[in-house]
Order: sequence, then C-alpha cells, then structure tokens
Amino acid sequence: AGVGGGGGTGAVGGIGGRGVGGVRVGLLMTASPLGGLLPMPGCSRGGAAGGNDAAAAGSRGASLTAGATGGGGSNEFARRGAGLFEDVMAVFNRRDDPADADTPKRPNRWKNIAAVFGRFLLLVCFVPFVIAQCMKSCLVTPWLAMRVANDHGAHGTIHLSHHQEEVMAAALAKYEKIEDFKRFSHGHPRLGAVEQHAMMTSEAHRLEALGKAQSFEAIGNVIGSGLYIAVTAAVVTNQRENVRALLGELQEDFFGMDALTQALILLLLTDIVVGYHSADGWQAVLCCVVTHYGRDFEHWEMFVRIFVATVPVSIDICFKYWVFTKLRRLSPSTQIILDQIERH
Repeated sequence: AGVGGGGGTGAVGGIGGRGVGGVRVGLLMTASPLGGLLPMPGCSRGGAAGGNDAAAAGSRGASLTAGATGGGGSNEFARRGAGLFEDVMAVFNRRDDPADADTPKRPNRWKNIAAVFGRFLLLVCFVPFVIAQCMKSCLVTPWLAMRVANDHGAHGTIHLSHHQEEVMAAALAKYEKIEDFKRFSHGHPRLGAVEQHAMMTSEAHRLEALGKAQSFEAIGNVIGSGLYIAVTAAVVTNQRENVRALLGELQEDFFGMDALTQALILLLLTDIVVGYHSADGWQAVLCCVVTHYGRDFEHWEMFVRIFVATVPVSIDICFKYWVFTKLRRLSPSTQIILDQIERH
C-alpha cells in the first residue's frame, strides 16, 4: 500500500512510507528534463488512497515529461508542473479527520455557572422565602389583624413609642394648618371650638390607629423573619449533600476560569462590599432594615456608624487573609494579578 506508479519508465514513481498518527507519507519521483529524478513529497490517509494519489501524480509527471521532451514548450511544462504541485499540497492540507467530528463541544462555562448558582438560590433562598411568606400570610397576618381590631383606647396592648407620638403630633399640627388654609382660601368662616375639637379628635384617632397598624406590621415582619431563618436552617440541614454539591460545582467552575476573569470577579465583589463608596450602601441597607422592623433610624444612627466603621474593615481583612493563604495555593496567577491591580 502507498506505492503508485505512472506512465512509463523514468516518468514518475510513488514510493510509499508510513507517517505519524496513521498518515502515510511518500515521495513522488518525477523525471527532470535535464536528466535524473527529482523527489517530491506526497501523503495519503491509507494505503489504497496513497496509491491512487501517487498514481495520479505519476500520470501528471509522465505527461509533463512527454511534453518537455516532445517539444510541447516551456509554457506547457510550467502549467502541468503547477497542477502537480497543487495536487500534492491538497493531499497535505486534508483535515477531514473523523475523530474531530466525534469530539463533543465544550459547554459554555458561564451558562453552567448561572445554572448552578440559580439552583443554589432556589434551594437556599427562594424556597424558604416562599414557605415563610405562606406561613406568615396564613397564620401571622390574620392573628395580627384580629389583635388590631380588638385593640382600642388606653386598654390596648400596643402603645405608640415616643418617636411615633412625635411623628403623629407633627402630622396632626400639619393637618390643622391645611384645613385652616382650605377654609380661608374658599372664604368659609372659622370653625367653632366644639367643631374644631371634634375634627382634631377624629384625626388623632385615625393617626393613632395608623401608628398601631404600623407597629403590628413591624411585629409581623419580625415573626416572618424568624420563620424564614428557621425554614432556611431546616432546608439546609435536610439538603446538606445537595448544598455541598452545588457549592463544589461553583468552586470548580470558578477556578476553571482564566486567572484574569477570576481576578476581575473578586475585585468587583470586594469593591461593592468593602470599597471606597461602600459605606453609603451599607447605611442605606441598614436604614431599610431598621425601619422594616419599626425602629427609628435616628435612634440607631450611632450603631449604624459603628457598624459601618468596623464590619466592612473586618471583611476586608478576612478577604486579604484568604487571598494570601488559600488563593495563592489554589490559583497563584490570580493572586499575582490582584497584587498588581492594588499597586496601580
């Protein structure tokens, strides 16, 4: 296999040889018009194919030699020689390896990370949140609504805080000024003392009911948050193996990225949490949390400042410790890139 000949004595002979990786390589011996044989490379995928290629090249060589010796002219010799060279190079440029077609394409790493992260959030955050909200809507909210309906007057179980009383007094004074402006702008006479007292009493009762409703809602938020924490702990405990597997997949996909992508992701997260402008974000989040549970943010402002001054700094120190101890061993290139970014 791999031996081809063509077109007469001394025209072209194909001497087959075995190449690397199952590709057969041969030398095509073509006759020179000046006498002798000139070796030219050729290759084929198999023995039979190699013989056919060498035979085709041999026939071209025979025609080329006949044209050169028979007086066909130098132009005919050049044209046929170029055709022979194109046939040989076409054999070298073959890439139709069936093994490449059977190789599956590598899945997109970002899609895999998004899918794993979505399953993790679904298991740890979304499912406990839905369960806690259902329990709150079915059990806690009706009970609080019944308590609000039965809580009246000085014998009520819920009393307004000092801050709520200040807010309600300011709202009542503002309501009185607005009503006076409406009457004066429309030319109506001023109300009598009895009517004015009745109007203000009715508005005060409305504001008090509104404040108690807000207090009950804050109590419901506290109970709902407690239910969410309990359900989350129960789900994580029962699905411990699944949670560990999801975290392992996330870690594997993250460290499978290139070093630059890892460094940019870590830099983005750290700048959001402990960056230069992260203090405003921490204050906004803590303000929402404090007001969500019915507390006055002004009374908690000192605590918020101390929290912002200590907790982000502690997180930053823990992150740097992890970089110098763990990341240097897991991904040295990422640690080097982070060091270069911090220098600049």
